[in-house]
Amino acid sequence: MIKATLTLRGVGCWAENLARTSNVAINVNACRPNSDTQSVQNWVEILAEDEKIDLIKHELRDRVISSEITRVRDGKALGVVVSSTCPAATVLRDLTCTITSHNVERDGSIKLEILADSRDTVRQLIDRFRRRGAEVSDIKLTSNVAGEKLTGRQERIVRKALEMGYFEYPRKIRQKELASACGVASSTLTELLRRAERNIIAALT
Repeated sequence: MIKATLTLRGVGCWAENLARTSNVAINVNACRPNSDTQSVQNWVEILAEDEKIDLIKHELRDRVISSEITRVRDGKALGVVVSSTCPAATVLRDLTCTITSHNVERDGSIKLEILADSRDTVRQLIDRFRRRGAEVSDIKLTSNVAGEKLTGRQERIVRKALEMGYFEYPRKIRQKELASACGVASSTLTELLRRAERNIIAALT
């Protein structure tokens, strides 16, 4: 597997625009489709001066479908933002890869970390971003991510999950279906993926 680190500009998402105009940093911790499939939930962490939080809440109303932001401590707010689309997730669709880190800097640049099955997948990903008008720079690739940290069985399961779209947004296959395709019980699949995920994250840090 390949770990790719990319810096993006001009993606056109609400977080990129808000970070640049309001001078805040945004970490997108999770992104998933709503049940209506016409909108996306973005679970975010916003790093900003306290006096900006209320202004950001107001500004978001004009940029997204809905938002609920709560200050949790000085300089930090958490919340969910519902937007019409997530460009990064859209670009990844149908590719055998997943986002492991999605951070938006104060200047609007986006730092993405991607886990992919091959260099060719990373090339396709970069090409899709560029065709959408985004600037892609600071490209770093690390081969054989996790190395010996993954057992052979864990690696086979992760590769199968990537190939069958389990990590895509939205998922192309349900957990029970993936377990059947891998020839394991659903509970065994959950445990294998959890252990593999922990080992991969440990290798990335």
